[in-house]
Amino acid sequence: MIVKLKVAEIDPTLDDSAPAPSKWWRLAKTVLAVAGIAMVLFFWWWCSDAERRAIRDLPSGERQALLSRTLENLKSVCQTPEDAMREFCETQASLALKIPECDGACQALVREQIARVRVPR
Repeated sequence: MIVKLKVAEIDPTLDDSAPAPSKWWRLAKTVLAVAGIAMVLFFWWWCSDAERRAIRDLPSGERQALLSRTLENLKSVCQTPEDAMREFCETQASLALKIPECDGACQALVREQIARVRVPR
């Protein structure tokens, strides 16, 4: 007894798997991902620069008073690098640098204070 088997051919058009996404859909997803990342980076930059913008928007007299008080703090409170005042002094130095009226003498004082309060590594 001889049995003949018939081999069935599979029609590739009848494949029930999900269709491959089109090139346009992949491009759209990529563009959306890049745009999302760009928006997050822009928001981070905008928030990190908020203090500088707020200082710049102060009236000139108030900015000058802020700078005077900040420099006075650097000269008096921050003369000795005590651990308890280290963070305060770093913040004051950073603030002074953000004020547009901080001239060469101001920047020299700030650099001196930053060197004094930095923790040796």
